[in-house]
Amino acid sequence: MHLAARWLAGAVSAAAFVGFGLWVTGADVRALSPARLGLQGDPGPLLPPEGARWTVGARAIDGAPAHVVEGTTDREAGAVLDDYAALAEREVEGSRAPYLRQDDPGGGGAVLWVTRSGARRAALVQADALRGARFRLISTPPPGEGERAARMPLDLEPPAGARLVFSTVAADGSGFALLEVHGSARSAARRALERVQAIGLVADPEAVAALEEDAGPGQVALPLRDAAGPRGVILATAGGGGAPARVTLSIQPRS
Repeated sequence: MHLAARWLAGAVSAAAFVGFGLWVTGADVRALSPARLGLQGDPGPLLPPEGARWTVGARAIDGAPAHVVEGTTDREAGAVLDDYAALAEREVEGSRAPYLRQDDPGGGGAVLWVTRSGARRAALVQADALRGARFRLISTPPPGEGERAARMPLDLEPPAGARLVFSTVAADGSGFALLEVHGSARSAARRALERVQAIGLVADPEAVAALEEDAGPGQVALPLRDAAGPRGVILATAGGGGAPARVTLSIQPRS
């Protein structure tokens, strides 16, 4: 998969996991060619909008350390997104990859890009129900700067023969992983479930029973929990046309 498209798919999926609620179905997704602005060099991590209230965190995305800023602003979501789209246009100038913009019908959306040096950026913006907008800004360094092997949430091993397409993991082991697993959605879900069961997580019994009874391709959802309560979910979707099934594993932080 092309790097920019892979980054888009993974980052939008991760945004959904953390509850930003971006619309994927029916959204307006555009690939935009960079303007010739003659700018050189990459800046540091993405900065929040002026006057915003924000916090800084860290995650690992595909094994690379990521700088994450999230917060709120009184500015309108569309205007904030426009600012980051303009920044993306400047930062990809002179590279082969366009930046990608996805507009949320409810206000805001996502802008994702890879800079000339290979650093990855994502600005995820959503209109706040009360006022202004919420945002999450993700920045990774260029390849090779602090890079390490990609890993799964909770340091799980992917099922045998599976391909880890994208992962984002926090320091506490919570996070999100997207995998391609050969076989049906049901068999892929079973294989992923075996991995999480090995570390003490269990799936909802009714969902497991439905997994055994339903022979259709469809989509499989397995809510997960441990002794303390809910911990996440496994989602498996048939690939269609002989393509591998797609499995997402989401692990939430302990409450």
